Amino acid sequence: MIAFIITMSIATLITRNFSFIFLKNYKDHPCLLFLGHHLPLMVMPILVLYCFRELSFNTFPFGLPEFIASTCVIICHIWKRNILLSILGGTTMYILIQNSIL
Repeated sequence: MIAFIITMSIATLITRNFSFIFLKNYKDHPCLLFLGHHLPLMVMPILVLYCFRELSFNTFPFGLPEFIASTCVIICHIWKRNILLSILGGTTMYILIQNSIL
Protein backbone atom coordinates (compact mmCIF):
# COMPACT_ATOMS: atom_id res chain seq x y z
CA MET A 1 0.00 0.00 0.00
CA ILE A 2 2.86 2.39 0.81
CA ALA A 3 4.51 1.65 -2.55
CA PHE A 4 1.19 2.42 -4.29
CA ILE A 5 0.83 5.74 -2.43
CA ILE A 6 4.42 6.73 -3.24
CA THR A 7 3.98 5.78 -6.92
CA MET A 8 0.75 7.75 -7.23
CA SER A 9 2.29 10.74 -5.45
CA ILE A 10 5.21 10.79 -7.86
CA ALA A 11 2.90 10.40 -10.86
CA THR A 12 0.73 13.27 -9.64
CA LEU A 13 3.77 15.45 -9.00
CA ILE A 14 5.14 14.77 -12.49
CA THR A 15 1.85 15.46 -14.28
CA ARG A 16 1.20 18.67 -12.35
CA ASN A 17 4.69 20.04 -12.95
CA PHE A 18 5.08 18.81 -16.55
CA SER A 19 4.01 22.06 -18.14
CA PHE A 20 6.19 24.18 -15.88
CA ILE A 21 9.30 22.07 -16.45
CA PHE A 22 9.08 21.20 -20.14
CA LEU A 23 7.18 24.18 -21.57
CA LYS A 24 8.99 27.03 -19.81
CA ASN A 25 10.83 27.94 -23.04
CA TYR A 26 7.53 28.13 -24.97
CA LYS A 27 5.60 30.52 -22.72
CA ASP A 28 5.13 32.98 -25.61
CA HIS A 29 3.96 30.31 -28.06
CA PRO A 30 0.69 31.34 -29.80
CA CYS A 31 -1.03 28.05 -28.95
CA LEU A 32 -0.29 28.39 -25.23
CA LEU A 33 -1.33 32.05 -25.24
CA PHE A 34 -4.60 31.09 -26.96
CA LEU A 35 -5.31 28.35 -24.41
CA GLY A 36 -4.41 30.62 -21.50
CA HIS A 37 -6.79 33.28 -22.76
CA HIS A 38 -9.75 31.17 -23.92
CA LEU A 39 -9.68 28.01 -21.78
CA PRO A 40 -11.29 29.55 -18.66
CA LEU A 41 -14.15 30.85 -20.80
CA MET A 42 -14.60 27.41 -22.36
CA VAL A 43 -14.55 25.58 -19.02
CA MET A 44 -17.24 27.67 -17.29
CA PRO A 45 -20.20 26.52 -19.48
CA ILE A 46 -19.08 22.92 -19.03
CA LEU A 47 -19.08 23.36 -15.23
CA VAL A 48 -22.52 24.98 -15.30
CA LEU A 49 -23.95 22.15 -17.42
CA TYR A 50 -22.33 19.61 -15.09
CA CYS A 51 -23.99 21.24 -12.07
CA PHE A 52 -27.43 21.10 -13.70
CA ARG A 53 -27.11 17.63 -15.24
CA GLU A 54 -29.52 15.92 -12.84
CA LEU A 55 -32.01 18.75 -12.52
CA SER A 56 -35.58 17.45 -12.57
CA PHE A 57 -38.60 19.64 -13.18
CA ASN A 58 -40.95 16.67 -12.66
CA THR A 59 -40.41 16.10 -8.95
CA PHE A 60 -40.45 18.33 -5.89
CA PRO A 61 -38.78 20.89 -5.44
CA PHE A 62 -38.85 21.28 -9.27
CA GLY A 63 -35.35 22.78 -9.56
CA LEU A 64 -36.17 25.69 -7.25
CA PRO A 65 -33.03 25.43 -5.04
CA GLU A 66 -30.76 25.37 -8.08
CA PHE A 67 -32.56 28.31 -9.69
CA ILE A 68 -32.43 30.42 -6.51
CA ALA A 69 -28.77 29.58 -5.84
CA SER A 70 -27.85 30.36 -9.45
CA THR A 71 -29.67 33.67 -9.23
CA CYS A 72 -27.80 34.42 -5.99
CA VAL A 73 -24.47 33.70 -7.73
CA ILE A 74 -25.35 36.02 -10.62
CA ILE A 75 -26.52 38.82 -8.31
CA CYS A 76 -23.46 38.53 -6.05
CA HIS A 77 -21.14 38.60 -9.04
CA ILE A 78 -22.81 41.61 -10.64
CA TRP A 79 -22.91 43.40 -7.29
CA LYS A 80 -19.32 42.87 -6.07
CA ARG A 81 -17.41 41.31 -9.01
CA ASN A 82 -15.82 38.89 -6.55
CA ILE A 83 -15.67 35.25 -7.63
CA LEU A 84 -15.12 33.91 -4.11
CA LEU A 85 -18.12 35.83 -2.77
CA SER A 86 -20.26 34.60 -5.66
CA ILE A 87 -19.32 30.96 -5.09
CA LEU A 88 -19.70 31.12 -1.32
CA GLY A 89 -22.99 33.03 -1.57
CA GLY A 90 -24.50 30.59 -4.04
CA THR A 91 -23.27 27.52 -2.18
CA THR A 92 -24.56 28.85 1.15
CA MET A 93 -27.93 29.70 -0.38
CA TYR A 94 -28.22 26.24 -1.95
CA ILE A 95 -27.34 24.45 1.30
CA LEU A 96 -29.80 26.57 3.31
CA ILE A 97 -32.60 25.92 0.82
CA GLN A 98 -31.87 22.19 0.61
CA ASN A 99 -31.85 21.86 4.40
CA SER A 100 -35.04 23.84 4.86
CA ILE A 101 -37.08 22.26 2.03
CA LEU A 102 -36.05 18.63 2.23
